[in-house]
Amino acid sequence: RARGLDSSIWSRPCSPASSRRAQSRTTVQLKRAASLLARSLMKIAFAALLAVSARADTDQDCHCVDRSLSTVSAVTHGIKTDPYWQPFRETSFQAAADTGITLEFDLYDEFDAAVMAADVEALADTCVDKCAAVVTIPDATVEEAVENAIFNGAALFGTNAGYPGPFDLESFFGSNETEAGAEAGRQALAALVRTGWNGVGARVAMVDPENGMISSLNQRWDGLKAAIENATGASATRLLLPPPRTVPAMTDELAGLLVDGDACLYDAVVGTFDAAIAILGALNKTGCE
Repeated sequence: RARGLDSSIWSRPCSPASSRRAQSRTTVQLKRAASLLARSLMKIAFAALLAVSARADTDQDCHCVDRSLSTVSAVTHGIKTDPYWQPFRETSFQAAADTGITLEFDLYDEFDAAVMAADVEALADTCVDKCAAVVTIPDATVEEAVENAIFNGAALFGTNAGYPGPFDLESFFGSNETEAGAEAGRQALAALVRTGWNGVGARVAMVDPENGMISSLNQRWDGLKAAIENATGASATRLLLPPPRTVPAMTDELAGLLVDGDACLYDAVVGTFDAAIAILGALNKTGCE
């Protein structure tokens, strides 16, 4: 089974007011990360389609001869206003066009696990023979739907959330969520050391832009919390951001969570890439050091 790395944990020690240049650089990094993952994803999807084709009874069904016969259906928990999933989707379509396959990929207005689970289970009927599907697995409801779709004959592989996924996935491109969170915690502490922290009593916050609704971020929090609390006197706090998932809304909400009066509450802030611009904006707005 193919394994990859989803580098979707981002960290930054709190510093004096962040510049517009830093926010612009983060925007570019976000788009590059999403684009890299999307292109890699489509390459694996095409490989999966070839594997599906190899099971065909006749050469006429081989997708390596006429790629226009091949379709990839993507069902993810991404929403239309998310600054991570927007470039991910756009690059997926470009990668599909580059390889000559058809891509079906819509984003939700709002995430609803029951709605996504129904869409995943429907893949057993809508994505067959000349089709492979890409899914994220954000919670137990969707994971059960994935298992049902596979049982009913759909060729699925996972990405982004839900590592390692059900055993019968064609493959998975993503990270071990708990270890990703732990590594983010270690990187945050290392960044503090570089700024002169003495190694005692660090206060680290993890920003969860999904408001605790996505199991993969819950696993990342578990890993980060354990890594932080292994440090001398260090503490970890989870900052949950409610909808809407827009940068201005997340920035305003986060700015209120970073301070108590004039006092900055955290020495380092960790978050997903799609929260990075909001984190920089909130640090700039509060002037936290």
